[in-house]
Amino acid sequence: MERLQLEIISPQEVVYSGEATKVVLPGKLAPFTILPQHAPIVSSLSKGRLTYTKAGEGEEEVGIDIQGGFMEMNNNHVTVCVEIISAGEEESPADAAEKEVKEENKEEEAKKDE
Repeated sequence: MERLQLEIISPQEVVYSGEATKVVLPGKLAPFTILPQHAPIVSSLSKGRLTYTKAGEGEEEVGIDIQGGFMEMNNNHVTVCVEIISAGEEESPADAAEKEVKEENKEEEAKKDE
C-alpha cells in the first residue's frame, strides 16, 4: 500500500513525523482528504479536527483539534503547520461538567483521608 510522509508541526513542537495512509484536514470551505499520489496542493486550514491514519499494522487513526493553519502536499510528502487548541481552551459543556464532577470527587476523597 502506498503511503504519505506526514509532518504536523505547531509553534511549540513537532506533533507527528512519520508515515500515514490518509490525512483529513479542515479546509476553509469544507474538510478534504489527502491520499497517496494526490496532486500537489497548498491550502489554508480552518478551526476544526485534523485526523490522520498511521501507516502500519492496525492503522491507528489519530485526531487533533486545531485553531487553523496551512498545509502543502507534494510528491507524497504532506507538511501541516497548525496552531493546536490546548486542553481546556475550547471545552464543551459536557467536558466542563465531567471535569467539575471529578474535582468534587477529589475534594471528597481528600476530606475522607483527613
